[in-house]
Amino acid sequence: MLGHLRAELDRLGLSGTPIAASDETSYDLARTTWASFGAETRALVDRVNVHGYQGSGVLAGGDSTHA
Repeated sequence: MLGHLRAELDRLGLSGTPIAASDETSYDLARTTWASFGAETRALVDRVNVHGYQGSGVLAGGDSTHA
């Protein structure tokens, strides 16, 4: 799906538009989702959104979505 989104944005002349994915409800779910993405999909994502108040400390000390 993200590949199709990128292709359509590019086709419309919006190649500079960043893609945010996924929009999760907890840090743990965001990390699990990110881990499920292959390298090709990760390369399309400019930002990972999370809207939660989980206190697991998954992101403590840095952004664990970027290895």
